[in-house]
Amino acid sequence: MNVARPERVFLDANVLFSAAIGSRVCRTIISLPNLEVVTSDYCVAEAARNLAAKGFKVAGELAKLMGDVGVVATPPK
Repeated sequence: MNVARPERVFLDANVLFSAAIGSRVCRTIISLPNLEVVTSDYCVAEAARNLAAKGFKVAGELAKLMGDVGVVATPPK
């Protein structure tokens, strides 16, 4: 029996940033059923740096979002 795997979607730092500051579209993407949402450790760090650089106090929001997003390793250079 073939069980359909969920589609896997990679979120870059810009999408994480937007979701953390409240973008409904980005948050909806993260919460869609039958979707495996992943990002890299590099993108999480970049989103956090950009949020801090722009003066957003939403580190907790980013951390909360990461509960619904899988993190894959960044390939070595």
